[in-house]
Amino acid sequence: MIGFPGDKAGLTNGKLQRKADQVWNEFAGNPIYENFYLHYFHHPLLLVYAGTPSPFSDGLPPWADSKFTVRYMTGFVSQQPSLLAPGSVSRYGYWSWEDRGIPTVAAYRGNAEAINIVAAWRGDSANNVPAEGRRNGQTFSNGWARARKVGPHFALAGSFNEWSNPTEEPNAEISKDIEPSHVFGMKYLDLLKKEAAAFKAGVP
Repeated sequence: MIGFPGDKAGLTNGKLQRKADQVWNEFAGNPIYENFYLHYFHHPLLLVYAGTPSPFSDGLPPWADSKFTVRYMTGFVSQQPSLLAPGSVSRYGYWSWEDRGIPTVAAYRGNAEAINIVAAWRGDSANNVPAEGRRNGQTFSNGWARARKVGPHFALAGSFNEWSNPTEEPNAEISKDIEPSHVFGMKYLDLLKKEAAAFKAGVP
């Protein structure tokens, strides 16, 4: 994933294209790594982070690279009304790396494409969204159950490395981190393994 977090100038000043060219030259187009790189619609997949909230509220940013299948990502589509369509669908196809409440679904040509899954989420008082704790793994499992019901091509499960940020992770119960910890041990990686296997197998 590359990006221009909130800075529209990155689309026109060449920075984004230079970073895309670097990804192509070092990884996606490099014979050493090309078979390890994820391909989607016959091209390497390139996620582009637009920032949160997205500076483009009425559509996707006007940039693409024909070498890649490009998809744009933002955070909390569920709290960006201009990006949210009925049924918790991402209106323009933005992928969401995290949502509070019902995870949004990014669709492409009428088919579910991507959904995010978290172990918990912090509240958003500005939008009257209450926090949801882990509930001994039930929140995470519910997210996977929704993913299996919706049937997207990609399920994005996160995340790591936010334990130290009290704003993002106020306590262990509200934290969405799933890496091994003193509090939960391997519980969430084990749950990830179980749920991801069921998702891949098409278990209802």
